[in-house]
Amino acid sequence: MGYNKIGSSFSYKGLIYVILLLVSVIALIMVYYRNSRENKDKSVTKGIEGIQKEEFTQKEIDDIHKKLLANLSKKEKDFLSLFMVEDTKTIRSDYARSDTANALVAQRIVYLPQQVSSHGSVSYVIQNWAWEILKKSPKYLE
Repeated sequence: MGYNKIGSSFSYKGLIYVILLLVSVIALIMVYYRNSRENKDKSVTKGIEGIQKEEFTQKEIDDIHKKLLANLSKKEKDFLSLFMVEDTKTIRSDYARSDTANALVAQRIVYLPQQVSSHGSVSYVIQNWAWEILKKSPKYLE
């Protein structure tokens, strides 16, 4: 008897409306997320293009580079120290360290050369601007 009361309070038509409403809400959230992500990607690209188009003075670019280096994590500083200790602009890293290196690639402090992988290790090259700053001011690695 109690079961029939529960079944009679919900109709299949009402259940379908609820499901359609949930699907619509999920679709709207997905569209919003995709649009906000595209706009964010465009603004990042626009900022990078601004640097490439030389809309900034060299001093402003140098300041941006120094701020990037000043805000590195301990692991990122340790990774960059390898370039300085070995006195080379190219190092090979095993895959275990590549998460840290990939963060530095994303920040455009190091980059991957065309031939990137060999026998479980990856080559990374430090950007010339980072090399010059770190050679002159190793304090950024402390």
